[in-house]
Amino acid sequence: MRKIVLQGRAFHHYPESGYAVGGTFQQSNMPSGTQQERTEYYSATHKLHCYKTKLSVIPTGLCINCSSHYRGSATDITIFRDNKGFHQTAATKSPSEENMADDGPLHDQYPGSWTILADKGYQGLADSYCVLHPKRRHPMAPLTLEEEETNRSISTDRITIENYFGRIWTLWAVASDKYRWQEKKYETIFRACVALTNVQIHVT
Repeated sequence: MRKIVLQGRAFHHYPESGYAVGGTFQQSNMPSGTQQERTEYYSATHKLHCYKTKLSVIPTGLCINCSSHYRGSATDITIFRDNKGFHQTAATKSPSEENMADDGPLHDQYPGSWTILADKGYQGLADSYCVLHPKRRHPMAPLTLEEEETNRSISTDRITIENYFGRIWTLWAVASDKYRWQEKKYETIFRACVALTNVQIHVT
């Protein structure tokens, strides 16, 4: 984190954020088996059978963590919490970073952690983790102008991870087309695409 800040490559609106977390999904074949077994692969959000994976991307554009894959019915929060070991380690400030400036909105609650930028699918995580996400609009409680501006700022900084997804989908058809092979091979293939994408970013 210190190196990123000294290079002037921290997130623009929330420079106290260590990385952004986000998820991608990839359509899969409808699995054989009972209806209950098939339901495990079905994402109600995306209306298809799929695998989900969560990535963590630092401000320089590199992915520093790729979660295990999950079947389509898994929620964003479930995947995040299953990967809590990484997040607790990666977001914790080292002794040399404790004196660095941190004016983030969650600093008082989590003084020993860098902020993690997330999307609207991670509502409620800030109660347990140093996670900053946009606030959802409710029909009976419209957002204030300040809340709308905060949402825009978070989304702007999270462009880094959205660009990463765009890059991996563009570079590797196997990561974007419908996945048709054995599930046990999925993780190896997807992680290979992540590693190669990091190399491509590093050399360009």
